[in-house]
Amino acid sequence: MLNTAIRYGAISRILHWLMALMIVVLVLLGMYMTDLPKADPARAQIIALHKAFGALVLLAWVLRLAWLRISPAPRLPGAFSKQERRLIKGLQGILYALMFLAPAAGYTLSVASGHPVSVFGVFDLPSLFGVNHTLAHLARTLHAPLAYALLGVAALHALGAITHRLKDRGGATDVLPRML
Repeated sequence: MLNTAIRYGAISRILHWLMALMIVVLVLLGMYMTDLPKADPARAQIIALHKAFGALVLLAWVLRLAWLRISPAPRLPGAFSKQERRLIKGLQGILYALMFLAPAAGYTLSVASGHPVSVFGVFDLPSLFGVNHTLAHLARTLHAPLAYALLGVAALHALGAITHRLKDRGGATDVLPRML
């Protein structure tokens, strides 16, 4: 269950892959729903699903950060250069920031527009502020670019892991097995 010095534990792996899947699905849903006509009855259902999964991504983000405090991530192998370590840590930091900012912008867009964020009809997220059209417009402007940036940085993250897997299969910089 816990992370070790050389491998991620089950909880970290589950949160990692669950978030990766949800983020890809959210971006695809977002792209699909924005092309639907406003009169399409499926549009409201898809938007509701998009909001619910966005809320789950925020919850999973909080759980990941809390779990890292309880069970720290394995250190990067010493075979990485100082420059590579900085790049990896920088990308991880950007990834964590975007995993918060993209759904937070979606939440802000919804709440500032006067619409609740329901989590599968079970409960609504609390509204942290009232209707604010200026804030809603800003959130609308930021939400999609943040989501695409998240997808792009996640792709770089995956590309790095796959590149090191192919280049150094089983070697010191092959970090992919730590998350599988």
